[in-house]
Amino acid sequence: MIAPLPMLSALTLALTLALAQAAPAGPPDAGPIAVRPALPALDEIEKLHAAATAGDTAAIEALLARGVPVDIPDPDGETALMKAIKANRPEAVKLLRRHGASISVKNKAGRSALDMAADKDDDALYEALGVAESR
Repeated sequence: MIAPLPMLSALTLALTLALAQAAPAGPPDAGPIAVRPALPALDEIEKLHAAATAGDTAAIEALLARGVPVDIPDPDGETALMKAIKANRPEAVKLLRRHGASISVKNKAGRSALDMAADKDDDALYEALGVAESR
């Protein structure tokens, strides 16, 4: 046998309904839920940076196709483009730029890929970056 529910007074019922209607559904800061894509595994990031340093354009292409973000930095804030510039790998630089690598992102030392290219003062790097020489 099921026990009968206790009777609520009219006032209690009215207050309960009013509070239920006034209370927001979900947490107080509920809004559109932003779902962030998962970051690639650390080894994928390291592979992209190593491929850029080595000038391995096939590996760079494969890693980018798997979703490794082109401008994801290493712990020092350096991107694959910066690694390719420092290693003087113009073909890797050109490929990374075609995939949208930024020349203005700065590492933890405050240096951008363009700053690093200026240090090299190499025509092939300037051409790969798609910028006019800044001598």
